[in-house]
Amino acid sequence: MELRGYSGCDLEIITNSGIKQVRKTAADISYNTRLSEQKRKQETVKLGKLRNCKTYDCGFRDGLYFFTMEYINGNTLAEQVENIQLSDMKHVVDCLTSHFSDFEKIDADVNNMFIEKIKQVKEMIRKREIIEKNCTEINESIQILENYNWDWVIHSQCHGDMTLENILVASDGLYLIDFLDSFYDTWMIDAAKLLQDCECFWSYRKKEISTNMKVRLLVFKDLCVERIVSMKNGKELMDTVYHILLLNLLRILPYTKTEEDYIFLKSNIASTNKKLRGYGL
Repeated sequence: MELRGYSGCDLEIITNSGIKQVRKTAADISYNTRLSEQKRKQETVKLGKLRNCKTYDCGFRDGLYFFTMEYINGNTLAEQVENIQLSDMKHVVDCLTSHFSDFEKIDADVNNMFIEKIKQVKEMIRKREIIEKNCTEINESIQILENYNWDWVIHSQCHGDMTLENILVASDGLYLIDFLDSFYDTWMIDAAKLLQDCECFWSYRKKEISTNMKVRLLVFKDLCVERIVSMKNGKELMDTVYHILLLNLLRILPYTKTEEDYIFLKSNIASTNKKLRGYGL
């Protein structure tokens, strides 16, 4: 059975000695190195109570890198949220945030790395014709990020793309799929990706969301925020996570292919902007 990943990689369910496995193949030769790094992260990064799919063989087919991993029989958390009892929601959030830590590790380069990423995003945005050249929300957002002090970012292991669609709910726990190589490793990027779904509803943008689903996602978000705010310097950490969320939304902009996605992003950029002008929380 063939599938298609969001990155453009090919996903194929195969059978090896009667056991189902998933083979992931790079979209093109330029993606080979990135996919190899994603396999490394999947094998070596351990995030609290979350599980990783086991990896098996790897190699090249027609010049394209591939690796195989175990097949997990389960739905994505994006699909399962509506079925989770509210009484069980805290347990799920506890698992997802179990690698969040307020351990302070000084990194003199963190500001430079974020400023360089903002510069790259700014240049990519300027090149895209779909984006209005004098869009107030976008220009204000870039200015907010350029003027922010990123010293509160905590260096740590991370998944890199922890959306609800990249978390599988199985009988024995929550499994992470589609690890992403990140320009900077911090659990705060994972927290921002969770907010991207639970507050901005990114994974649900193409669907009609019921009132029940919205309530559950907002409860989910509130539990995540509560977890971070309860940490040492929690307000500053939470404020930084929202700045990373804003950076995430801007990073997606140059890749939008439809006006619908552009309007969706611009609306969420404006609302996140407004939240940050009110000091984050």
